[in-house]
Amino acid sequence: MSRLEEKVVPLSFHRLHHTSAVGTTNKNHLPYKTFRLSIRILLTIYNLIMGRIYLGEFEEIVLLVVGVLYEDAYAVAIAKEIAKQTHRVPDVAAVHKALYRLEDKGMLKSRFGESEAKRGGKRKRLFFITPYGKKALDECMEVRMNLRSQIQQFAFKIQGT
Repeated sequence: MSRLEEKVVPLSFHRLHHTSAVGTTNKNHLPYKTFRLSIRILLTIYNLIMGRIYLGEFEEIVLLVVGVLYEDAYAVAIAKEIAKQTHRVPDVAAVHKALYRLEDKGMLKSRFGESEAKRGGKRKRLFFITPYGKKALDECMEVRMNLRSQIQQFAFKIQGT
C-alpha cells in the first residue's frame, strides 16, 4: 500500500484537507484516494444534472493553457505560459490548487511523466483536458461571444467627445 493510500480523511466536508493518523480503523474514515475520487464523481454528477458549468477566470486561463501546452502541461510550465500570455505572474501554488480543483470537477485528468535526472528522479504530474473540460471551455467562449455581440458600438464611445 502506498503512502497516499494509507492516509485517511474524515467523511465530513468541513475537514476535507485534514488527515488523521495513519492506520486508523475508525469506520467513519475513508482512504484519501477513495474520498477524493468520491468527491470528484459527486461534483461531476451534480454539474451534469444542474446543466451548469462554473469556471472562474483563473480556472479558465489554466484550462486554456493546459490545452496550449498539451503534452508538456505541468504546474511550473503552466505558470510560465500564463505569465507569458497574460503578463501576470501567478504563484505556482495557486496554479497547483486550480489544477486540482479542475481535476476534481472532471475537467482535467493527470498522470505522472517519466522520471528525470535533472529533477532528482522526480516525475512531473502532467495534465490533460477531458471532454467535459472542452465542453466547459466551449460554453465559456459562447457566453462571452454572445454578450460581446450584444454590445452596441456607441457604448464604446467615450462620453464627452
